[in-house]
Amino acid sequence: MSEIAHTPEPWRIESVEDWFNIVGSDGSRAASDGSAAGEYGPDMSMENGRRIVACVNALQGVSTEKLEEAAKLGITDVSMGNLFSSRLKLQTKLREAEQEIAYLNSRLNGGV
Repeated sequence: MSEIAHTPEPWRIESVEDWFNIVGSDGSRAASDGSAAGEYGPDMSMENGRRIVACVNALQGVSTEKLEEAAKLGITDVSMGNLFSSRLKLQTKLREAEQEIAYLNSRLNGGV
């Protein structure tokens, strides 16, 4: 999995007067509705912000590359997404188990 280059999860909505920011777990701003600066139109509503946060948090731990791969494969609904996410997690666990087995084999064969 590639190094995380985006704002770390979980994300949250942070309301500021009559506008809001989407903030990461480290406190950095991932996005803003921009209404204070007039940057965005009405498309960046609170409901869109909530949806962005919910999607990002639901996919925590899945790399952007894997998400793009899933989209290319047509995996766009929740059940398929859950299966894809489970597959990725199982692949990670398998790699960890393989590394542990290799380590234990090296110990049994007079290694470290």
